[in-house]
Amino acid sequence: MVVNPKEVSVSFTDLEIGYDGKSHTPGYTSADAYSSDDLEAIIVISEGEAINRGIYTATISSLGNTNYILKETVTKIIYINKFKPPKISNIHSKFFYYEFFNSYFLLSNSYLSFQFLFPNS
Repeated sequence: MVVNPKEVSVSFTDLEIGYDGKSHTPGYTSADAYSSDDLEAIIVISEGEAINRGIYTATISSLGNTNYILKETVTKIIYINKFKPPKISNIHSKFFYYEFFNSYFLLSNSYLSFQFLFPNS
C-alpha cells in the first residue's frame, strides 16, 4: 500500500519585523496540516540574510516533511523596520514596567527615577 503525501497550502506570518540586529525568517502556518506536525518549510530569503532594515523577499517552495507536499510556491515581501517601540505597562499607580531590547526597568512617575531590574538575557 502506498500512501501519497497530503497537499497543503501555507501562508506567511510575521511579515513586519522590528530591527534588532539579528537574522530573521518569517513564520508560516498551514490550515491543511495536522496541528502536531511540523511541515519543516524551507524558507529562502532571496537577498540573503534578513538582518538590516529594509525589504526582503521570502519564498517557500518545498517542505522538509515528506508526509506533505506543497500545493504551490508562496512568495511574500517582508519588512524589517526601525526597532519596535518599547512596551510600557502599568504595574501600580506610581510605577511602570518598561521593556526595552529585552531588558527590564522600573520607572516611577512621582520621582522620575529609573531602576534597572534584571539583566538582559
